[in-house]
Amino acid sequence: MIEHGNLSNFLLDSPVNREFSGYAKQSSCCLDMAQMTFDFSFMEHYIPLVSGAKVAFALYEEVANPSRMIDFMNEHGVDGACFTPSYLTGLMKLPKSEEAIRRLKVIDFGAEAFPGTLYTRIREWNPDVCIMNGYGPTEATISCTMKIVQSPENVTIGIPNANVYVFVINENGQEVADGEMGELLICGQGIRRGYVNLPDKTAESFISYHGMRAYKSGDLVRITPDHEIEYLGRKDNQVKIRGLRIELGEVESVFEQMPGIDLCVASSIKDRYLCLYYTSSSGLTEEQVRAYAGEHLAHYMIPDIYVMLTEMPLTANHKIDRKALPEPVVEEKAVIGAQTETQQELLDLLSSVMTEGSYGINTNLLEIGMSSLDVMLLISLIGEKYEIGISIGDLDAHPTIPELEQFVKKAPKLKKREKRDRYPTVILQLANYAETTSGSGNQNIPMLYELDPSVDDERLREAVYVTMEAHPGLLMRLEMDESGVLWQIPQDNARSYEIKTTRMSDEEFDASVMTLSRRIDSNADRLYRFEIIQTPTRKFLFADYSHLNSDGDSVDIILEDIIAAYEGKKPVPEYFTMFEYAAFLSDFWDTKAGKRCINMYMDMLELSDGPTTLPPDLAIETWDPKRLTEPGSVDMQKLRGFCMQNHVSVSTVLAGALGIVLAKHTGKKNIAFSFGYNGRSDSRLHRTYGFIASMLEVLCRVGGQTSSLAYLNGFQQDVINLMMFPTMPLVEVAEKYPAATDICFLYQPAEKLTYEMDGKSVKVRFLQQIMPYETIKTIFQPQEEQDGTINWVIDYHGNLYSDAYMHRVVSELNGAVNALITTDTMPLQG
Repeated sequence: MIEHGNLSNFLLDSPVNREFSGYAKQSSCCLDMAQMTFDFSFMEHYIPLVSGAKVAFALYEEVANPSRMIDFMNEHGVDGACFTPSYLTGLMKLPKSEEAIRRLKVIDFGAEAFPGTLYTRIREWNPDVCIMNGYGPTEATISCTMKIVQSPENVTIGIPNANVYVFVINENGQEVADGEMGELLICGQGIRRGYVNLPDKTAESFISYHGMRAYKSGDLVRITPDHEIEYLGRKDNQVKIRGLRIELGEVESVFEQMPGIDLCVASSIKDRYLCLYYTSSSGLTEEQVRAYAGEHLAHYMIPDIYVMLTEMPLTANHKIDRKALPEPVVEEKAVIGAQTETQQELLDLLSSVMTEGSYGINTNLLEIGMSSLDVMLLISLIGEKYEIGISIGDLDAHPTIPELEQFVKKAPKLKKREKRDRYPTVILQLANYAETTSGSGNQNIPMLYELDPSVDDERLREAVYVTMEAHPGLLMRLEMDESGVLWQIPQDNARSYEIKTTRMSDEEFDASVMTLSRRIDSNADRLYRFEIIQTPTRKFLFADYSHLNSDGDSVDIILEDIIAAYEGKKPVPEYFTMFEYAAFLSDFWDTKAGKRCINMYMDMLELSDGPTTLPPDLAIETWDPKRLTEPGSVDMQKLRGFCMQNHVSVSTVLAGALGIVLAKHTGKKNIAFSFGYNGRSDSRLHRTYGFIASMLEVLCRVGGQTSSLAYLNGFQQDVINLMMFPTMPLVEVAEKYPAATDICFLYQPAEKLTYEMDGKSVKVRFLQQIMPYETIKTIFQPQEEQDGTINWVIDYHGNLYSDAYMHRVVSELNGAVNALITTDTMPLQG
């Protein structure tokens, strides 16, 4: 049970809290790779959160594949990371990891002993990186001591972090003198409450010491002459075999459950073999016991040697006498060398991963003590060497070199990404194309960047060209074929576009700024504009993007890369372009996952009370697009507090409030409307320019709920489930629910409006909001401002809804939000 106060102490921004300060204040993009069950994950989540750093969330596919992890770190510019020494050691076996290591500004190690050889290797590549060696059991909240490592000799776990106190005690609980070995006792604000539903274990491990709550770590340490803590090992029966730590008691507990075994004990033989001694009144054979082990233990925990005893030796206290166990005779298998060129190649790859030991074609790869990282590294090397796809399951099915050789020869080569002359469009591109060609609104995203007057025009112009070349989706054009199918056409013509410098007076600029954006022809060769504008006192870069191939995240990506290119950094080429994404989507609906997606939507919409349309109060024939912007009366501080306490998002509460208001106006209880999100849940799309944003058809189940929190939790889970799919099946939805997209919800969190270029401010101004779609009657866009307030922005059809009606809707939205966060009873029902 970790309390909020424990975590707050770990995240204390204090010079004394050197681990927090070192990690938070030296990195700008932090790698987040640990599983939620590993306490490292709290460090990776919360330190960037409270320090304002960017987080690069690695998926399992990256974490498990060293080659992809390196690509991921390079792609996202990771400069701060938490690693176990063994994981980074595995990464550094790949030569291409050097670029990623050189970029790091801080590395925080933990969970394992830190080898001096690793320090030396890191320093060869990156002399300036800050290396921290942290220590801390989960019971002490992630980490409690830390050492800034500056030498490969005598690496310790350092000194305590803020509000942490440590003592070294003997078996009687008395403190020992400095230099003497004893158990590390940890006290202070990081000590958790105890173990859930385990009072005996809690009482055994957590005690009071000098008036403080203390945790008996079970780790053996001593205090060095420099007053640092030197870690010496564990008190319990943990052993290390072939580089892997194994808890003997865990192995024994598995065999204790096997029918036929009376007593058993596991032991390490020469630190190379794991031996199981057992007695069996039913005469279990070694083959039976080994088979049971294979079914119930991880491969590295399966004993190598099995010894059946007639009696288990016992001490005078009737405990198993481990010292009296007979030492087994170990028969070393002769290593058989490679018989073919491919076998030798595979053995060389194996030796590059497992640097200790001798291996041959008769070696079982699953029995040599490879860690999961070693396995994934070997798989990665094999995959790259032979250009094939290979998984852990493949290695498990082909655990010897000859078997692996046959797999490698038969495995199909990975398909290289096919370059096409044209690519399909995505659903929302088609929708925007229909809007722009009908003349109903200017579908542009015009951005104005105010630069420091000292910015050099030629250098800026070159930065724009370099950025354009890094994002193929920006250069595309659209073309409709004879059968009426719209295609994306790749182009490579960035530098044929002239980026002009326009000079005008300050007065002329102020008068014309809102007219800079002009309609971009959907069939034009270019779907963008760039222009440098110079006045006597100011300098601007104007960028106008078509909403046919751009979204809000794309605009941010382009600005960030222009700044990087201006500062001499080459933008990272896209891993997965808009074209490849569109090709993937065009095939998606014929896959099993696509069909599951359609079924999920259809099942969900079956629960709705039909299409949702806000009842109009006008009936005017001429289409009249209007916008209402009105400050909200929502206490954002209270709203954020509610969201943090109840683990729901701000957008969930705001969209949930919309569902309640729509239920009131329509008389329906299950409200369906479109929910927009940036579509970049796939890590491959993180730096992709293109129309990736997507719409989800969501369902607010207003009826049948009495608890507001139950309502919000259910709605949020539905949205999360739908975000697992790349887009919504718009065609199928439209066929069955033709008016389902009448209402759209788009939450706009506070944008970063100020950047820096060469250390000087870049101010961002969004010149014009996108005009509402003619086919969507209302678009609700709650926009959070930099000052923490919120504005309700509603695009609506002025021929259907009066201004007074929309003002009333805003008032009801404010009321619904405030009611949701202040009472647990569902508001505004009926």
